[in-house]
Amino acid sequence: SISNSPVWINRFAEFSVKGMLGAGLEMEYGSILYPGGKDEAGVLNIGSDMKLKSGAVLEFELNSNTGLSDKINITGNLDIGTVIFQVKKNAELTPGNYILMQAASIMGNAASVTIEGLDDQIFSLSFSEENVVLSVEKMRSAASVLWKGDKPGAVWELGSVRNFTLNDADAYFALGDEVIFDDSAVSKIVNKSGNLPAGNITVNSTNNYIIQGSGVIK
Repeated sequence: SISNSPVWINRFAEFSVKGMLGAGLEMEYGSILYPGGKDEAGVLNIGSDMKLKSGAVLEFELNSNTGLSDKINITGNLDIGTVIFQVKKNAELTPGNYILMQAASIMGNAASVTIEGLDDQIFSLSFSEENVVLSVEKMRSAASVLWKGDKPGAVWELGSVRNFTLNDADAYFALGDEVIFDDSAVSKIVNKSGNLPAGNITVNSTNNYIIQGSGVIK
């Protein structure tokens, strides 16, 4: 705990802390914060404002089994730029809402936050007036899905864009799905994104497909 002095984390510095930072916290590009301590879950209380400049990194330990997870309570205001939240988990997170941060007010956009460490789960991040909330959804069981590619960008990613069909209904790609590409697709260009743990891939088409992008098929 540091009660009376404001804390500034310089570029590429790392700071592991729990307890109280009484006079506020500011993070620079490339700096890393471990709220609650590194490799352990805990609560960090900040008695004034917190400012996260673009490129700052926060690592959150989340544990559904014990119910102990990192959280930052901010008495003042939270100013958040284009930052990274790294999630460390002991196992698959139970579906539900995880409050990562709480503040008197929040200035920023949830879309500017990149979440790392949850490539195998469906999640979203949202800002309310006072809370930064990570929402985790239950993923359906693996099935056989047909590529359609009719959504903007023709993106193939896990648990998000519904560019597939399942039983004639729009569907997302789930963990272990069998993926089929045939002549019925709207787009024959497929843009991979993130980790794609497919059970099997079948191409049954008289047309050529282009499968591109940074995604990794596992």
